[in-house]
Amino acid sequence: MECRNCKETIADQASWCPRCHRPQSRFRAWFSPQALTVVAFALAGYWLITSVALRSSMTELAGGSIYDGGDQLTLGDLRFRTSEEGCDACVSLTGTLTNRSEVAWSNLHFQVTYYDSADEVIDVHNDQAADLTLGPGLTRRFRVKGKAGAAPGQYHHSEVVVTKASRDSRWD
Repeated sequence: MECRNCKETIADQASWCPRCHRPQSRFRAWFSPQALTVVAFALAGYWLITSVALRSSMTELAGGSIYDGGDQLTLGDLRFRTSEEGCDACVSLTGTLTNRSEVAWSNLHFQVTYYDSADEVIDVHNDQAADLTLGPGLTRRFRVKGKAGAAPGQYHHSEVVVTKASRDSRWD
C-alpha cells in the first residue's frame, strides 16, 4: 500500500505512515487524537460553565418566590370571563390589588391558574402589569388576559397569585 501523504510504500494494515506519521484512514485524518482532545475540552468547558451558571441561578431562587411580600399585597374582587374575539377564544381575569404596606410596589407579575369543574388545571397565564404602580394604602384594578388553551365552556374557576413585585423607590 502507498501512503496517502508522502507516497512511501507501507504495510497494508498500517494505520499511520512510519515516515511522515500521517493517518491512512479518512476517519483518523478527520478525527485525530489532537482534534478529539480539543473537542473534549471544549465540551467539558461548556458543561462546566453552564452547570455553574445554572447552580447559581437555582441558588438565588431557592429562597422562595421572587415576590416575598407576604400579605402586603392582597387580591380582591376576582372575576374571570371567556370570550370569542375574531377566530380566537380568550380568557381574562380582572380584580383589585390592595397595598397594605408602607412602600410602593411596581413591575407586578401575575400568574392565573384556571381549573375545570373537576379541579383539574386546564390553563395557566402569566402577565405583567408594567404600568401599574401601587402606592402605600392604595387599591388598583388589574387584568390578566390571554388566548384560551381550552374550550371556553371548560373554565370553571381560577386562582391568581402575584409572582413578582419590585419596591418602587420613586414613590418616596
